[in-house]
Amino acid sequence: GPERYIAVARHIHDLVENEIRTMGKPSPITWVMGGIIEYRTPGFYTDYYPGNVYVDWHAFDWYPHFDGPMDQYTSLSIFPGWKEAMQLAAQKPVLIMEFGALRDGVENACARSKWFKSFFNDVRSNPAMKNLAEFLYWQDTAGGFNTKLGPTDPEAAVWQQEIQANPNYWHSQVQTGSVTPPP
Repeated sequence: GPERYIAVARHIHDLVENEIRTMGKPSPITWVMGGIIEYRTPGFYTDYYPGNVYVDWHAFDWYPHFDGPMDQYTSLSIFPGWKEAMQLAAQKPVLIMEFGALRDGVENACARSKWFKSFFNDVRSNPAMKNLAEFLYWQDTAGGFNTKLGPTDPEAAVWQQEIQANPNYWHSQVQTGSVTPPP
């Protein structure tokens, strides 16, 4: 349960940080609290949060095809975990650990250009999302999913424009199989 998780998280943090201190070096470690899919469950993030001293970044996954009507953007900020993270430590930066939208022609696909525009508009206009800094776009074609974002896809231009428009965003990607990285 939460008590064991918190105790283990704190123990690991303290072991690592103490070892680094004994070497007389500044800590190169960034500690991340990832809610994964459970951020949709009320109380989950708060119950498992080990404390501000143990967390440097909040982290969430964000896939539109799990959030209701496929072509309708749903703000991350409506989910309990997001609200709880902001109440616990709104000043901490936020990482989107996994981010991707299914391609057209795939079951549960969404209109990605529209979805990307809505997502980034929400980030710009929602004060609660001001600390959003990192996007890891998940390039996946395995298991019946296809979130590939290729350089010639029309929505790739939307993605690239939005990432480049904000110097605070970091961008990285993970890919599986023979998928090319997003632009």
